[in-house]
Amino acid sequence: MFEKKRLIKFGLPLLYAVLLFLYLFRYYGHGRIISGGEGAYFVDYITHLRNYAFSWLGIGTGIFATSLNFGYVFHLFLLQHLVADERIINFIVIYSIFYLPFFAMYLLAGELKAKPILAFMISIFYVFNPFSLVFLQGLNQWNTLAAYILPSFTYLILRFYKDNLKLFLVFGAHSFIFAFTNANPPTMILYQVALVLITIFVSLHQDREHWSPVKTMRKYLIIFSSFILFNLWWILHWFYVYKDAQVGYTTQFVLSWLRGIGRSIPVTARALNMESLLPFPANFTYDFLSGYYGLFFSHILLVTPILFITFVFFRSKKMGKDYLFLLFSLVLIIFLSKGTGGVFGRMYEYMVLYIPTFSIFKSANEKWGILFVFLVALLLTFSFKKVAKYRHKKVIYLASSLYLLYVIIPFITGNLISDYKRGPDFIGSRFFIDKREYKNVRSELNNDNRLYRVLSFSGSNNYQVALRIEGDRFYTGNDPILSNTNKPFIAPYSGSWTQRYDFLYRNISDNNYLRLLGLFNIGKIVINKDMYPWFGFAEKQSIVEIEKILDKKLLSKKGNNIDVYEIGSDFLPRFYIPSGVIHTDKKLDQVMEVLASKKINGNSRPAIFFDLQGRDVSVDKKWKTPKITFVQINPAKYKVKVEGAEGPFLLVFSESFHPGWKLYLNKKDIFSKVFSDLNIKSYFGGEISEITTSYRLIDLFFAETWNRKPILEDRHLTVNGYANSWFIAPADAGNARNYELIIEFWPQRLFYIGIFITICAFLLSLTAIFARAIWRSNQKKT
Repeated sequence: MFEKKRLIKFGLPLLYAVLLFLYLFRYYGHGRIISGGEGAYFVDYITHLRNYAFSWLGIGTGIFATSLNFGYVFHLFLLQHLVADERIINFIVIYSIFYLPFFAMYLLAGELKAKPILAFMISIFYVFNPFSLVFLQGLNQWNTLAAYILPSFTYLILRFYKDNLKLFLVFGAHSFIFAFTNANPPTMILYQVALVLITIFVSLHQDREHWSPVKTMRKYLIIFSSFILFNLWWILHWFYVYKDAQVGYTTQFVLSWLRGIGRSIPVTARALNMESLLPFPANFTYDFLSGYYGLFFSHILLVTPILFITFVFFRSKKMGKDYLFLLFSLVLIIFLSKGTGGVFGRMYEYMVLYIPTFSIFKSANEKWGILFVFLVALLLTFSFKKVAKYRHKKVIYLASSLYLLYVIIPFITGNLISDYKRGPDFIGSRFFIDKREYKNVRSELNNDNRLYRVLSFSGSNNYQVALRIEGDRFYTGNDPILSNTNKPFIAPYSGSWTQRYDFLYRNISDNNYLRLLGLFNIGKIVINKDMYPWFGFAEKQSIVEIEKILDKKLLSKKGNNIDVYEIGSDFLPRFYIPSGVIHTDKKLDQVMEVLASKKINGNSRPAIFFDLQGRDVSVDKKWKTPKITFVQINPAKYKVKVEGAEGPFLLVFSESFHPGWKLYLNKKDIFSKVFSDLNIKSYFGGEISEITTSYRLIDLFFAETWNRKPILEDRHLTVNGYANSWFIAPADAGNARNYELIIEFWPQRLFYIGIFITICAFLLSLTAIFARAIWRSNQKKT
């Protein structure tokens, strides 16, 4: 009997694991992978870690990392070193999205003393209810694994509730491993709200007879401090950049978004039957789920879980405090998940306007919805345990089985990840075929270690592009080709945090167009002819017309689907000293007028101060321009060797301007070893040299500037409408002719401080547990 119970307990999650494997595996035929949306477009996690593991990101013209932990994918980074096949990595990522929430919920239900069959049913409900199905179809592990985090956090707190040391260590280590799930700030705040609710619930559940608010607060402080200490490496950075991030995220923008979503009325009813993420009013031809859940009886059938919980509540004479608290929490989250729509919608608007940081919950139904579904699953677990004592329990079990059968139909019929119809000739798909030509282009860009940007055509007006797969079927999601290279690329939607560079797409036929590209450190143009204008293109010319214009000016490497153009002599490297400085009262949008002016004729390396900025900056031609050699240590740190400096000069650094970029002087007779690298690319007759080194994830000299003060803070200026520049006079370097400059994004050191504290917290808590184990062992012997 005991063996039979163990077989059922371990066999049920194994059964789901096998069925899910067989289900997903069939999608990978004919070279396909499951991809698309906002997070499943990565296929190269080695490159991903290189691009996103720092406080400054090479996106567009560069931007501070709003969530440093976005790049924390060491598990996939290491896996890709062991398994070269990108399709296997993709399968593991997609598999985890649909398996981990089930497994965590199964463990949690078991910890709550639910029998294996009940735990299995609750877990199936948790993954396959209408909300979760649409939520998980987003395929973004940074977002969708919230469905795993909520039950896993609860399980760990329950499991180690009575052992504070283990609770601190295990909870903190787990949160560290899954730190990437906090990369979306609204989800990160959601976890903190959920932690308060979960801690109170667990405390009520564990200390039923002698519950103490003080003890609950102590438990919460242990859990919260564990989370903070094990995640300080990204939390410190998050607090530093939060104010800057809010600039592009206005309250008015959030309210407009919420009111647009509010059209999905009646939102309260759609929350109760967990249809919140489905299109409304229902478009039956949009995708399988819309048609399936749009059936006339589905709205009534899908509200069964809430009706069941309500029935048990009113029928039971005595309810535990933990159950009552879950009910209270559920009512609160129902209110939050419907946003500005329905009853008390104005109150949600008030919260957005007046509660600090609350405006990040613009997608109210999506963010709060996953917590709502989780609470429903917990309440169902308790409710079914009570039903076991009812006379007509078999009827309830039968009805519940029919409900589960209904919600797993999408899985049974092969529509867990379904295509959707956007128009008569457009079927959107979450499947992607990584064509040989796509791989070749990525390889070509990744093997070129020079620092430059790529300009992407066609200029889709939305950050999610559409790529023709076959016939009228299109991949939809972030660009899977350029996003998997070590080159930042510019598209109409990817300027700096508050800017868009539409003029790069409006002036293709202009005679000075290549000089414009030079100012933005654009080294290559990539034209992807598979792109489809599902949101419209920014440029007015067709692909054929663009090719004709560029063919007259540039060398190219043409393919069936992708053309790659080399900019040539108009290219300006990431660092340069201008041969002429121009001051104009015009705006950046008028850059083509400035480039056409007489002032710029014959100037091969211009620096332009728009709005008459940098008026004190001028380049005197009587001084010989010094030679510079630069190298990238990582995306947040560069070194520049200056040789032969005689007079003042302007150093241009073509990354988006941010006061966090600091300049340090490193006066040496013998320069850093990094400059002895032989891989050197020279520009402008050797006046500028770039060292192209192999990538280093770890900077061994990360603290070399910590005991120095940055220089030229008052002469750190915006140039070319977006870039950094420093006006350097001989006295700033002690009248030295040769010296080294270090350019560093200051917030990067917050990572080093935070990771040091995290490591110390881990080692101290681990030491404390071992010390306690040894002490207890000695006590037993005596």
